[in-house]
Parts: sequence; structure tokens; C-alpha cells
Amino acid sequence: MRLPRFSITSLVTFLIVLILNLDVGLSSVGKALDTHELNLTTQLSSGYPLGYQNHNFPLKSEVLAQNPDGRKAEADRLNEEGIEQYNTSQFGEALKSWQAALTIYQEIKDRGGEGAALANIGLAYHSLGNYSKAIEYYQQSLNIAREINNRL
Repeated sequence: MRLPRFSITSLVTFLIVLILNLDVGLSSVGKALDTHELNLTTQLSSGYPLGYQNHNFPLKSEVLAQNPDGRKAEADRLNEEGIEQYNTSQFGEALKSWQAALTIYQEIKDRGGEGAALANIGLAYHSLGNYSKAIEYYQQSLNIAREINNRL
């Protein structure tokens, strides 16, 4: 029996996203700790009297953004944000988050993150009905998976 084209496309999409998000999922504990630390820092800084606000203390997010680990944490946060947006059918917003994550992954040369972001962008385009664009991004994602020997 021949499967409908839509079912095959959905299956391939699911498998690519699953394979490429494995690496991102494994780092979720670290991301959660970074996010928690950032939240605590923000809460602590809001408790300072107004006079201290003029001392130009660097924000934790600014410090994180200046080092590679912080950039990766920011990209991972954007990826997670995109997943939450996608799960609530905010496909356009998810696309923006994943594109921002992709830019950072490319800047820090994180090929696994780049591949995952490309697959997610493909998923967003697929959900928005732009199938040719989805296939373009899935193909780029698949090429990276092959390049880095990401086999699940």
C-alpha cells in the first residue's frame, strides 16, 4: 500500500527534528540552570535602591552574550522559545525565534545547533504551508547531520 505524500513528508519531518533536537535536549539541564541564575540575578537587581541603578553594573544577559557559552545559552533559549511558540500554533513567532537561534549557532560555529535550528525552521515553513521552503531547510539540516555524523 502506498502512503499518501503528506504522511511521508510528516514522518520525514518528525524524524529530522527528533534527530537534530537530541543534542539540544541533552543540554536542557544546563540551560535551565543558566535561565534560573539569570532570573535570580534579575530579581536581585530589582531589589536595589534607585541610587544604585546609576552605577552601570553589567546585566547578566550582557555578560553571557559576550562569551561563547553565553551565546550558546542564548541560542538554546531562543530554540526553546520557538518550540513553545510552535506548540501553541504561533508558527510565525516560532520561525522568528528559530531564525535568531540559527544566526547565533552559525556565529559560534555550533553545527549541531545549526542543524537543529534549520530543521525547526523547516517545520515552521511546513506548518505555514510553504512546502518548498520547508524542503529547502530540511535539506540543509540533513546535510549538516550527515557532515557531523549525527545518526540516531
